[in-house]
Amino acid sequence: MLYILYEHGDIVSRSQNLAGIRKEVGRQQVRVVAIRQLLMGEGLLHIDFESGWTFETNFASFEVLMDTIRNWRNLYGASLRVNGKREGTVGYRNKALLIASKPSPRMLF
Repeated sequence: MLYILYEHGDIVSRSQNLAGIRKEVGRQQVRVVAIRQLLMGEGLLHIDFESGWTFETNFASFEVLMDTIRNWRNLYGASLRVNGKREGTVGYRNKALLIASKPSPRMLF
């Protein structure tokens, strides 16, 4: 189960999957998106809302997490932190969210 929490820890919203959380994010203003690479290639996602609410979850793959954030349009414009370092704002073209192991179409020709 995934939870969005008030500042003091009470549950604002709950969902069995990320789709429900994405729906809630579409209704709220996001202040900061923080992602961190964990051991064994896993990823941690932490979202702070302007209202003081927070959301946190783990991903089995840090690369999948980066790709998810890069394509999550409701997060565009929010401040981005990658492994504790400020990396501008969330957006499709943000270089901090590009996955180095994926070849670009230009590299294939």
